[in-house]
Amino acid sequence: MAWTAKMPPPCPPVPEALLTYLDAMFPNQCAREGDTPEQIWIAAGARKVVDHLKAHQPDEFLVNPGDL
Repeated sequence: MAWTAKMPPPCPPVPEALLTYLDAMFPNQCAREGDTPEQIWIAAGARKVVDHLKAHQPDEFLVNPGDL
């Protein structure tokens, strides 16, 4: 099936090491006291990307290559 504007392309595999790094860099946490609304929205957007990548990885790909 070809990609169309109505249907996004499938999420490519992302190495587990990269997902772990992104998860650490953009943790799922509450806003800190003193954060501006802009900082809060930017952090929320970054975390949404991490959650999307994690949710769309096939289980068989989430294997540490060192374990193979």
